[in-house]
Order: sequence, then C-alpha cells, then structure tokens
Amino acid sequence: MADVPPQLKYGDSGATYDGLAAAVLEVVGEAGYRDFVRRLVAMIIVGNTDAHLKNWAFRYPAGRRVELAPVYDFHSLTVYDRFRYAPLALSLNGEVMTAHLSPDDFRWLADRIGADAETTVQVVESAVHELRRAWASGVRDEVEDRFPALAKHYEHRLLSLPLAAAV
Repeated sequence: MADVPPQLKYGDSGATYDGLAAAVLEVVGEAGYRDFVRRLVAMIIVGNTDAHLKNWAFRYPAGRRVELAPVYDFHSLTVYDRFRYAPLALSLNGEVMTAHLSPDDFRWLADRIGADAETTVQVVESAVHELRRAWASGVRDEVEDRFPALAKHYEHRLLSLPLAAAV
C-alpha cells in the first residue's frame, strides 16, 4: 500500500495510520475507510501493536475493483510482559501509546483526511460494542479455556483503555 522497502515498514518511513486511512479513503472509498477504522480499533484493543505497513494491503478481486486485503498477522503482543507497553508500529494522530488513544483521536483523524468525523466516531463506537458483544457471547469462555492470561488481558483492555472505556 505504501510502496516502501521492508526495512522501513515501521514509522521510520514517515508512514502513519492517519496516512493509511487517507489512502484507503481515496482508493477504496467510504466503505473501505470504515472497515479500516474497525480493524484499527480492534487492533488497538487486543494489543496488536505490531500492525506495521506490511500488514495493510489492497487487493483487486477479478482485477476490477480495489478493496482492503483480508486481515492477517493479527495478534496480541501486549499480553506478553516484554511488550506490555510497546508503542504502536505507526502513530495515530501523533500518538503511539494505546493507553492514550480515545475516540477523539479518530474524530481528529477524520477531520484531517476529509472523512465525516461523526460517522467515524460512530464506527469506532460500533466496533467497541461489537468486540464487547463477541467477547460476552462465548469468545471469553473459549479464550479462557485455551489461554487464561490472554482472556484476563483482553478483559482488562476492554474495560480500561480510554478507546473502549469512553464508549
């Protein structure tokens, strides 16, 4: 998506989530942009701080229309003590610490790139609600059975991150 060499896949390239959002809005359109925002919210909440440039791509099904490629390399790094306070691979609104991000960061992102700010915040809120609904409807139990530390970590992030707590 950003046409940079692999060694510059992190913020060294000057790339940001703001810039990626602008590219998605321009190339894929409003629906793709909303999907990008949903994915970014989920990434922040689960603690996937390693979503660098090479984890975001476009694809061209049947060579005709462009869309975001399916999500891949999506995992929680912050569940591990070594990465608990790891910064995001790229910044959002100049911020790299997930504990400092709120829906207002997405509002400001939308304003800067020409997207509708209120719709963007609604997408953020909807994504948080969907994550909570999925968590409460059985995902929690499955994760608890397989990796109790991850279940505890997700639960904490869903309750305490400003991005989720504000919703």
